[in-house]
Amino acid sequence: GLVGRSLIRHAAAGERDTALRPGVRRVPGRRSHRAGASGPAPGWERRGIRRQHRTEAPRPAGVPGLHGLEHPAPGPVCSGDDQPHGACPADDHRRESAQGRRQPGPARGGNPQVKAAAPGPDSAPPRSWRPDRQDFAVLCILAAGIAIRFLLLGQQGFWHDEIHSVTSARGEAGTRLTDTIFNVHGPLYLVLLRGWMHVFGHTEAQIRTLSALLGSVGLVLFYRMTRRLAGQTTGIIALAILACSPYYLWYSQEARNYALLFDLGLIAVPAFLNEIERRTRASFLVALLAIVATCLANLSGFFLLVLNGIYVLTVGRPLRYPVRRFLLLALLAAVILSPWIVRGAAGTSPLHLGVPQTGSDVPAVKGESPPGVLSIPFTLYEFSLGLTLGPSVDEFKLHRFHAVIPHLWYLIPAAALFALTAFHGIRRAGASVRSLLLPWFALPILLMAGLSVLNLKAPNSRYAFLSFAPYLILLAIGVSSIRRRTLRILTLAAIVLFSVGSDRQYFTDREYWRPDARAAGRLLTREVGPGDAVVVYALDYPLRYYVPGSMDFMLPGPGAFTDERAANAWLRVNTDGRQRVWIVQCQSWWVDREDRFLRACRDSMDLEREWRFTRLPVYLFVKSNGPVAGLRP
Repeated sequence: GLVGRSLIRHAAAGERDTALRPGVRRVPGRRSHRAGASGPAPGWERRGIRRQHRTEAPRPAGVPGLHGLEHPAPGPVCSGDDQPHGACPADDHRRESAQGRRQPGPARGGNPQVKAAAPGPDSAPPRSWRPDRQDFAVLCILAAGIAIRFLLLGQQGFWHDEIHSVTSARGEAGTRLTDTIFNVHGPLYLVLLRGWMHVFGHTEAQIRTLSALLGSVGLVLFYRMTRRLAGQTTGIIALAILACSPYYLWYSQEARNYALLFDLGLIAVPAFLNEIERRTRASFLVALLAIVATCLANLSGFFLLVLNGIYVLTVGRPLRYPVRRFLLLALLAAVILSPWIVRGAAGTSPLHLGVPQTGSDVPAVKGESPPGVLSIPFTLYEFSLGLTLGPSVDEFKLHRFHAVIPHLWYLIPAAALFALTAFHGIRRAGASVRSLLLPWFALPILLMAGLSVLNLKAPNSRYAFLSFAPYLILLAIGVSSIRRRTLRILTLAAIVLFSVGSDRQYFTDREYWRPDARAAGRLLTREVGPGDAVVVYALDYPLRYYVPGSMDFMLPGPGAFTDERAANAWLRVNTDGRQRVWIVQCQSWWVDREDRFLRACRDSMDLEREWRFTRLPVYLFVKSNGPVAGLRP
């Protein structure tokens, strides 16, 4: 009864030489491992937690495992070498009340190293595994998340970066296989995409299916990673947040390497944690291959090497992990990746990165926004709500910050919700988990902001894509750490509601879609004559992909329209002898933020017709007679 179990517990606690760590059984002839409190967790008998015996060494205390939140594990009532398996009366009582239940293990949030107790002489025969409510919830969330990633893959045409991936992968414009392999922009993804297109085809839906498949794999990897760090309940919450995340949905339906980068990052980090724990040749080789593969998916994978170094210096030193072992891993990774490092370093000049000149007339690279440190909150905004809720991308790029005013009624509560939840997750996470997640989250974002401040790289949240996974893990820890069940459910429901609303905008509102170069290409193919001039602002790659043949495009570069006189001069020089002038205006923040060239065309020529495609207007101007009117020679 309760009194007998209490007496046994106090007797066991009084014998310090035979006291055990919670959940660890003393093995005869082997010295017990003590890495925490020796007594049982308070209130364990009221919760009905069964005793677990461990027959091998536990996970080192500093390595994040299933108790990442640093809650004590339930301990046994009966302990000591004089109690064989199944001989404790309390165990007999619990065994009778728990017939048919499976042992808690990794699938239920327990420690993966905890093994089921050996069956005693009176124990029930083992029963087959049956899914419970948590397993059913995981399967339902996975099914919904996978289904939404394959929804309407061909609805939108390719945009600039996707065309770069497609043309590089299928070997157009003299691209050889070696050029694809040694491409610094995700060579591993390009090799996979090359084989994928060879088997499945070249349409938008067929090509994007690879990213949707990689995004679906990322759901499973993310759940396993979060479950390892913080337990199964937090893993389910994190999986629900990721499954409906509009930011992850966007890149799971884009023919780029970011879904692959997400997957490999979630493989590389656990592989290095296993290397710290096991320190075998196999764990070293797996960690090395995972780091190299992540860097080949995107060179930003080098952040993981820095992260691993920080983790070794902070958490690995108390565990006596040899620093020279990590240095050897980093050296081997650098040697293997040296061809891509050399190529990447050769392309880091300001001219290559898009800086046309220096001076006050070029306040930011390509004129993009938000500049400098503002890219940090903007990145968190996109991580939380995606690219399809609030002001459109074009409004942000054109510095139309007043466009946010109509959306403040829901953006302010959303910002408070995500910020407070993530901050609560940072506070509630265990020390070892926090030392892993915070550098993983902060390093890519800070480097992106630093490059923007130095005017070396236009800020974009996808450059800090490696920070996305730890951000969502902190959110999930924050939600699961809320004590009141009602408040916890309401917080998760609010996060999911904002995400689903953004997902709806992604599929239905054309204002947030990618520029429709496919429709513009069909128009130009049908209407452009042999003597027409076609001026394209920044979208020549997609247009060349969708326009068959070799149509001649005029591409004004950044800084071509610094003032009205420069715009008029460019128009006169480049359209001399042309009767009709087509203007394909996309990403005007790069070339003509103030619409100087468009005004010059309106003042000097007649606007015959205008087409409004998704984020891509097309204008047709016709000269009245002879040279452009109103221009001085």
